[in-house]
Amino acid sequence: MSAANRGRAGATRKRARDDEDTLLSSSPPPPAHGNFGIPSSPPLMPAG
Repeated sequence: MSAANRGRAGATRKRARDDEDTLLSSSPPPPAHGNFGIPSSPPLMPAG
């Protein structure tokens, strides 16, 4: 995977995560949420 593709995927994932954080702001995240949804974390590659 090229660096450009990684950056693009990371930006897309961050936008989706920001939207998700907005949806979750009124309720706690599910216990199985894992690393996703942590605002302070850098974009991470999927574990799968």
